[in-house]
Amino acid sequence: MDRPALRKLLRVVPIAQTIERNSTAVTLLSLEVYDDGFLVYSLVSLPDTHPMVVESNRVHQAMVETLRRCRDTGAALDTTALANLPHPQLMLAATDDQGNRYTAWLGGTLDQRSTHHFAPALDPAARIVRFDAELRWHRYDAASRGVIDIGAEPGVWTFVVDLSQGRASDYRVEP
Repeated sequence: MDRPALRKLLRVVPIAQTIERNSTAVTLLSLEVYDDGFLVYSLVSLPDTHPMVVESNRVHQAMVETLRRCRDTGAALDTTALANLPHPQLMLAATDDQGNRYTAWLGGTLDQRSTHHFAPALDPAARIVRFDAELRWHRYDAASRGVIDIGAEPGVWTFVVDLSQGRASDYRVEP
């Protein structure tokens, strides 16, 4: 299945649901319905005391110190430490009340906000979409030049979204 283009917006459904577990909060913000798929916006909030946040802050601080040394001494910059930053990735699985399963692609992440693209288009008969979210941790592996999975938060966050909510888009074609 090809990734949807998501160009013709049909409507927007507010989700605004947050589930917190062990001081880690996962929020689904909204659902955009397009003619060829749909898009979900999410936010992950982690406490400063979370072990992965502590590790990420430690590596980040070491990188800042390295940058200062390079600036002061003219030495070449080694970015290995930066590549080792652990980062969270929220994985979403979507099903609806009609028995359909939707294929997901991670669109992008910025400051723990992510977009998740799904295909095919939502079933017009669907009234409910269920999202099961899993928070996985990844790190860049220089040897394989790829991302490796280094663990997951325990449990699954489950969100049930009523599709009767929302507003149709003002999409129109002008001559």
